[in-house]
Amino acid sequence: MAILSYYEHIIEARSDARSIAVDRSLTILDAMETAASRESISRFIFSIAAQRSVESIALVDAGGRVMLASKRRWQNADVSVLDDVIDEQWLAKPAGEELSVYWDERKTQAVVVAPIEPVNPASSVIRSLQGGRLMFALDARSHIASATREALFDAFWASSILVVMMLLVSRALHRQVARPLNKLCEQAHNPDNTSVSNERVPVGQVRELKALAVAISELAEARAALGTEKQRLKDIADSIPGAVYEYRHHPVGDDEFLYFSDGIQQLVDLDAETIRSEDPARIGASVWSLIVPADHEKLEQATQAANYPWPSEWQAEYRVQVSDGIRWIWGHAMPVADDQPGQLFRGVMLDITDRKELEQRLQQAATHDPLTGALNRAGIEPHLESSLAGAQRRSQPMSIVLLDIDYFKNVNDSFGHALGDSVLVQLVNTLKRRLRKADSLARWGGEEFLVLLPDTDPKGAFQLADALRQAVEQATFEHRQSLTISLGTATANAGDSLKSLVRRADDNLYAAKHAGRNQVMGLIEKPESMES
Repeated sequence: MAILSYYEHIIEARSDARSIAVDRSLTILDAMETAASRESISRFIFSIAAQRSVESIALVDAGGRVMLASKRRWQNADVSVLDDVIDEQWLAKPAGEELSVYWDERKTQAVVVAPIEPVNPASSVIRSLQGGRLMFALDARSHIASATREALFDAFWASSILVVMMLLVSRALHRQVARPLNKLCEQAHNPDNTSVSNERVPVGQVRELKALAVAISELAEARAALGTEKQRLKDIADSIPGAVYEYRHHPVGDDEFLYFSDGIQQLVDLDAETIRSEDPARIGASVWSLIVPADHEKLEQATQAANYPWPSEWQAEYRVQVSDGIRWIWGHAMPVADDQPGQLFRGVMLDITDRKELEQRLQQAATHDPLTGALNRAGIEPHLESSLAGAQRRSQPMSIVLLDIDYFKNVNDSFGHALGDSVLVQLVNTLKRRLRKADSLARWGGEEFLVLLPDTDPKGAFQLADALRQAVEQATFEHRQSLTISLGTATANAGDSLKSLVRRADDNLYAAKHAGRNQVMGLIEKPESMES
């Protein structure tokens, strides 16, 4: 039984070491997405390396050179410099498409090799690591030692129970233990009672009582040691950024949370009363209530994917509503085998709000004109393609308007480009106030703009374009002079491509300019039937 317990605890300790190594590695990879400088990611690596059991961390570029590491002497050296702490066979492992975790029996360590493929890195040093790999080594000796102690404790517990049972059986058979024990207690409480003290207790029975007392004392010490070990593990969990949790999925019935580390309070801004309850089910219900309802389905789909057809990694990004606004959370968990009903998962929740905000800023910069805030060509083209395809598929009208500012070069030449930029911003605001909610405005290039008009036929496009022309003509701009625009409209035909549709609107725009400017051209075009 002791041998079986030992191997069971060793296997679990190795699994825990691998899980910790994977979690630390994923945390580093996530941090790389939002690191603004080399120093910020370097400090983060040093903070992870300061945690117990972490042996080495190295970020290696595609050429095999260590760019950042948990020891400064490794930096800017060949990856072979790590062979003192990481075996050569793991150093030679290339980074595949997915994170890989290995167990080094000789060094008693878990080694992670993960590809570095940041999506939108903010730091140049992170961009230089594109195509490289993360090398992470976790010293698992403390985990193995702890597992050994637990196995010895289990064996001692079973032996103690067996000893106690034997003693109880012996007392039941001989009926000679309880009576002497009572007499010893009476002697301890009433030393002057001669009727008790004069009665001798057999020496053999005294030895049995002393042995029983020693066994009970040792058992109590072992239980106290177990409590200390549990507290240490809790302190480790509470020191991890974010929150550590246990969750059980039941194919039939309600799922349940079994554990949360103290970090959950700060992560999702839980109220103090819920935290004081120390009830994982109540905490889990509170966390679920804070999740933005639109993300519920996403989490349920992730849970289904992680459990069917067999248990696998679970991860999802979702939003929670806290007192200061929306906070983005990244959840990750791995399945754990146990003998209880349902599937147990152990995982971590991390705050990725900064990373998501950076992604949104990058997305905004990629799809919007930085001066006017209107969509740019890259931002409007996907909408144009989908709107055109939908209109052709449903045989519904769809139109566009191209407009250009008349004699805008004179504004820049007379008043300067700074005031010209201000006029462009005012123009966009004027156009937006006249457009409908379904319409989209984009800066097509220079002083030329494009308007997407869904569900709009040629007559409607012409009317809206003329309304835009009038709104600009009547507006007062910063340079205190009149401003006019010329516009060309086009309505999609059944055989139109985006290129042909824009070309037709562009032809009408130049026809308006050649006809004297400050007018709309396009109503006279006769598009083919969308049903043809």
